Amino acid sequence: MHSFKINITVILILIIAGIQSSCTSPQSKLREEIRLAESKLMTDTILSPDAIEAKLLIGLYDKYSKQFPADSLSADYLFKAGEVSTGIMDYQNGINYYARLFEQHTDYSKAPVALFLEGFIFENYIGRLDSAEFYYKKFLELYPDHPISGDVTLSLNNLGKTPEELIEMFQSMEQTSNNSSDNSNIKE
Repeated sequence: MHSFKINITVILILIIAGIQSSCTSPQSKLREEIRLAESKLMTDTILSPDAIEAKLLIGLYDKYSKQFPADSLSADYLFKAGEVSTGIMDYQNGINYYARLFEQHTDYSKAPVALFLEGFIFENYIGRLDSAEFYYKKFLELYPDHPISGDVTLSLNNLGKTPEELIEMFQSMEQTSNNSSDNSNIKE
């Protein structure tokens, strides 16, 4: 009799567990798939991401953002899709994800950064300075007081300059600064 009660208890526990697992929402299942794919990508590739694993993860981010656009994680996943795309040198795809994020989730905290990154990718990876300028100016117009607006202004002011020109410019600024401090010491 005692083993009969134990067997019924075990059967009930298994039934309840089965019901709970079958009741897991598609949204929860997809979040878990994303978590596992992120974990796999991060542990398998410390220095450079595996392109196949990265594309799988990007696809999951994209799927989630399309199936659950109102969910707060959708914006985060679009941002991550942009980061991972850029990380595997799929620059146009990175731009596309940042643009979707900016258009669909304007109130998301990283929306301004996504706008900046569109310009950054155009400038540094694609070489389309006209597009970079457009996004930098748009950023400064929309977010003049954002914490990275100084960096965006600097990027805009130095757009198209070669590393040699930048070094020369900084050396000139340093020389001017040193001369100023020398002159101020003389006055004292």
